[in-house]
Amino acid sequence: MNQVNPATAPNLAQQVAQPQAAALSSTDQKVYALVILRNLLVAAAILLGAFSFVWACLVNPVWVLGIIASIGLGTLGLLIDTTELPATSSWFNIPFVPNQPLGLWNSGASCWINSAFQLFANLPNATELAEQHRRGKVQGGDLTPLQTALETYTSEHKANLEGKAQNRVSSAKIIDLWTWLYEITNSATIPDPPIDGPGGTKQQDPIEFFREILFPLPIHYEVQTLANDGDVVETLDRSNEFWQYITLDLQNSTSFKEIFASYFSDEFTTDDVANPVRKRRVKAFTSAPEGLFIHLERYKQVPVSQMPFQITFFQIPSLQPKKSSFATTKITNPIEVPRSLTIDVKGQPAAYRCDGFIVHLGGISGGHYISYLFKHGSWWCVNDHRSYQVTEAYIANQMPHGYIYHFAKESPQQP
Repeated sequence: MNQVNPATAPNLAQQVAQPQAAALSSTDQKVYALVILRNLLVAAAILLGAFSFVWACLVNPVWVLGIIASIGLGTLGLLIDTTELPATSSWFNIPFVPNQPLGLWNSGASCWINSAFQLFANLPNATELAEQHRRGKVQGGDLTPLQTALETYTSEHKANLEGKAQNRVSSAKIIDLWTWLYEITNSATIPDPPIDGPGGTKQQDPIEFFREILFPLPIHYEVQTLANDGDVVETLDRSNEFWQYITLDLQNSTSFKEIFASYFSDEFTTDDVANPVRKRRVKAFTSAPEGLFIHLERYKQVPVSQMPFQITFFQIPSLQPKKSSFATTKITNPIEVPRSLTIDVKGQPAAYRCDGFIVHLGGISGGHYISYLFKHGSWWCVNDHRSYQVTEAYIANQMPHGYIYHFAKESPQQP
């Protein structure tokens, strides 16, 4: 077995792997576009077939022709074969690099938890966070499936670094982790895991993983009731309600720094229009966390009237959407997210640098999650079982479309 020196691995990957990896990344996105197209065709076939059947029974038998059209649509969708990605052979031809992140097999709509775990497992303090979660949220002294999966992943990566193995894909049991999350959250937000193999499982949002695993950020959050002259007459500490990550409302802006600054600026509200009482919401860091997860709120509830298109159902009154009804839409605007970030902690700056993010390809009805990780001086794309190095230019193109970002605290520079 030919070994690659970890010290020279980044140079080797830049010289040999990156041209192939760039093409591989492009192929991945084209394939997942075909996945979305296939799903849309099958869904359209089902809807058209059902509608034609009902209309043929109630209005005119000639509508049975719509069923024939639906069979054609469904057949066309099923002919789009995406079971074997064409990028797979190219991926195995890329030289193995000992310090590359490990991939994870997709066991059926598991890209959401794969991308979340890959981002989490490559954090410098992942082991500490997993133990903190066990002590704070889990009864008993046994290792949790999160810790077991993390130990498997890190030990296999360590074997690569020591030249004892060439593991491209981790054997960590992500399905066990998924099942465990489903059980400890009482299935409130986590969907059913696939019991009998891949397929037929609803995809989930990776933010649900971090919502369960992480602890609240060290942020002081209070609501101040103000008198007419602006004096504070009452202060309510609500720090215990704070989240494990920061969720930013995009607010039709493309500037990350602007959105982030507005999140920590004083917010003035009133509770009662008839008897308004001014209140000020104040948020501030009380200490600098080791890592900072930032979630861009790309999925929003908007009135149906504001959707880009509406289905009229041939003006059938009973099927018309109500004017007050809402629908979920995805905000695809690129956001200029910086590589570095500085936060204020009691008047002192704390510097952070982005070392990973997750991107979602697709729309509301379906898609695919991919994680990007910065390790050992290089950026890596980790797409389920495929892990390959990508260029800075490629990251600059993908980063504005991210959904979840992690910023690691930088060590203070010595004078």
